[in-house]
Amino acid sequence: MIFLSMDKILVAIDFTEVSKAVLARAKKLVLAFDARLCIIHVEPDGDVYAREEDNLEFHLETSHKIDAVRKEFNEANIFPYFKEASGLPAKCILNECERFKPDVLILGAYRYSKLIRIWSDNLREEMIAKAPCSVLLVHPDDEV
Repeated sequence: MIFLSMDKILVAIDFTEVSKAVLARAKKLVLAFDARLCIIHVEPDGDVYAREEDNLEFHLETSHKIDAVRKEFNEANIFPYFKEASGLPAKCILNECERFKPDVLILGAYRYSKLIRIWSDNLREEMIAKAPCSVLLVHPDDEV
């Protein structure tokens, strides 16, 4: 008989549509395995917007989204650790893998334009190749 254990789960989100499916899958796994959860959100390096007031508005919006995710999980008696990082997404996620030592990393699998798909495919391939744990890809239309 084989028993599967998942003590720690790391989830990378970017607040696109697929993040909803990723978070729903994470919630199910945390509840099923009584696992600890870390949620990482990475802002790419550089100014998102040229004007400082637009950049501030973007960061406030992101903060509100993180608060909403925290509230949703807390209502399910799940109290995740949130990590906000800035830099290259792959590097930041791999650094958090080294620090948190998850049993599984959950990422979104995107269905976008060809250019965005190439970028996200490269990120997923790098995570699959370099992550020190199992990697679960979740599609936006996956049933949870």
